[in-house]
Amino acid sequence: MPKNILIVDDYLVVRTGISIILEAHFKNVNLFTAENFPDTIDFIKDNKVELIILDINIPGGKNKEMIKEIKELQPNAKILIFSSYDEDTFAHEYVIAGANGYLNKLSDEGMIILAVETILKTGNYYTTDIMNAIINKKSANPLDKLSKREFEISELLIEG
Repeated sequence: MPKNILIVDDYLVVRTGISIILEAHFKNVNLFTAENFPDTIDFIKDNKVELIILDINIPGGKNKEMIKEIKELQPNAKILIFSSYDEDTFAHEYVIAGANGYLNKLSDEGMIILAVETILKTGNYYTTDIMNAIINKKSANPLDKLSKREFEISELLIEG
């Protein structure tokens, strides 16, 4: 039975590129795409997915809260965060929130395939750095000390 994978990113080139990589390597998958979080929620309400490749910064997105909303609708869906944000700073927070893996967008084709393969086979993809951060329970993210509103403001400042 084919596995359904949903690729969520606001950039067409990213959705297309990931689709091309996955289509070339995996023969038994159905690929779907969404460009924002509301479309993602609408899709998973009506369609079972085994894996969601999810960008952190998408229109309508809610940072780590997106994971909770997705898991409420599809508890068995695996979530691979695919972000341009640095793994050392952000990954373990998303994993603690319930993501099944984290991959930086600078990863090469082999790493993308490995991450997807690993999640589909074992349920998780964690690098050594992510595991060490979780085990040591130390926050690599200095923004963790900010309140939710202070964090939102810092994101708006970054966006300009």
